[in-house]
Amino acid sequence: MNNDIIIPVSDDIITINEKLGGSVINPGVIGFVIARINAKQEAGRHNCRYTVV
Repeated sequence: MNNDIIIPVSDDIITINEKLGGSVINPGVIGFVIARINAKQEAGRHNCRYTVV
């Protein structure tokens, strides 16, 4: 079972969202979510690896 999580950088998430016709996501919110994932990974709470691309 593959537990890897691939997270695009926040600018890419905003660009993808705009191209799909969605409203612009606040970059601060995206940064917060990525920081939370990083913190949980560092704390060892999840059995997964992640890559920010």
